[in-house]
Amino acid sequence: MVSTSSLVIKILPEAIEQVSDGGKFVFSMRGLYYAVRQIFLTKFFVCPGVTRGILHEVCEAKVKLKEPPDLYICEKGHEVRGDDLEPLHKGIKFYKKYDSFTQDFLRKWEKAHGKIEGMYREERGSYIYPSDRYSPSNPKPVGGRDFSFIRGVGNKVIAVEKGGIFGVLTENKFHLRLDGVVMSTIGFTTEAGREMMIEAEENYEGVKVTVLHDYDINGLLIASTLAKETKRLDIHVSEVVDLGLTWEIVDKLMRERGLIPEPVELTKNDVAKVEGMNERGEIGPEEYNFLLNKTTERYQAWKKGEKVGDKEIIGRGYRIELNALRPSELLEWLEKRLEELDLWKTVPEQEELDEKMRETMQEQLEETENSIVNELTEWVEEEMGLKEIWKTLISVRVRIKKRLEDEVSERMEDLEYPKKTVEEFKDEMKKNMEMYWTVLAEELASHMSEDVAEPLREKVEGEQDDIVTDTREDYSVKEAEADLQNTMKSYLGVV
Repeated sequence: MVSTSSLVIKILPEAIEQVSDGGKFVFSMRGLYYAVRQIFLTKFFVCPGVTRGILHEVCEAKVKLKEPPDLYICEKGHEVRGDDLEPLHKGIKFYKKYDSFTQDFLRKWEKAHGKIEGMYREERGSYIYPSDRYSPSNPKPVGGRDFSFIRGVGNKVIAVEKGGIFGVLTENKFHLRLDGVVMSTIGFTTEAGREMMIEAEENYEGVKVTVLHDYDINGLLIASTLAKETKRLDIHVSEVVDLGLTWEIVDKLMRERGLIPEPVELTKNDVAKVEGMNERGEIGPEEYNFLLNKTTERYQAWKKGEKVGDKEIIGRGYRIELNALRPSELLEWLEKRLEELDLWKTVPEQEELDEKMRETMQEQLEETENSIVNELTEWVEEEMGLKEIWKTLISVRVRIKKRLEDEVSERMEDLEYPKKTVEEFKDEMKKNMEMYWTVLAEELASHMSEDVAEPLREKVEGEQDDIVTDTREDYSVKEAEADLQNTMKSYLGVV
């Protein structure tokens, strides 16, 4: 007999490959659940057929989502509701609850086959900030105060509802890719979390607080209450940028990607929240029907004034979690969303970029100058036969170095430093998303300075015979004899 678990085992490698984009991204356990669920429902459920009068025409064609959240269409054009889809194998159904998938299936599977590579396990209550390239930061418990925003390093706080998504973002270096402090709020924000966001707002000019959440009842409320006083918390962020998920985003995912929303049972408390948002005009009719799709008799009783328990199930709706997006999709969407909001990576002003690259190129060329001087000095020492007389060598080196410094400095004054425009630089930033602009500017300037340094080296080295001649003329035999005598006296201990 074919079982649900045997079919999940069959498609698990495909789901892991899909959610990790071929092993390129770390993914959450919840993300794997979504990937498995999507593949399971589209592979193992088919159109039941159509009934015409007393005749039923069996179909069994593959289906895809036609009209979110629950209307499907098969390859033969028949429309069917999700609850009416026919399983290919009798008795199979996907895990109703996430915990059933993780505790019953995944735990047994990993016990038999080992841990799934690349899957992030949730930890609670953390944040990570983008430090400089030399000392990368690690996740820290919310409540700390040692994060900082440095020009070119960070420009936003990204508050994340779920610990699993926090893990996906940090493990895939989103705090570096997106120049931001990433904070896991674990549901509704704590006082410590809000204090950190307020501190970022007040102490760092231009830093924005953004929030990333699921499209479900609590996700929407998390976004809307962060900038408000609540019964529990009287401190709030002055301005919050809602990154989503928004209705426009989830509607697009369902229609264009065929993403199947997750059905959820709603308690009286859940329904009251949805109806409150609807009454306040925070959601539209389509959103209301998505979040609260069906009601039960107990809902009607509650509306008539009968006593209904807060946790009693009185309705059913749908939701889409951030975990439904593969990490690569989440990154692509966030980059685009932040760019639309003018909150992409920190981009320098042209003057800043010029100054940073000029400074770095000057440092690189100074190193080149020193290298040229040292190499040619050693060559001159060999030519003059002074290698073994270290005391005399000091005097010669001083003279040669002065001669070469003047020569190289004169050449460097004539150099024109190549430039990059900010638009060209943004293209480079998109190729190197894990670098802050300051680090990238240094790297590009280093490469560009190499192109300038090589002709400079060749020019000076081409004149080395003249330099030797000049040095010989400048350094008289009488001075050499005196230096040699002093050196020999030193060796013999003569004062």
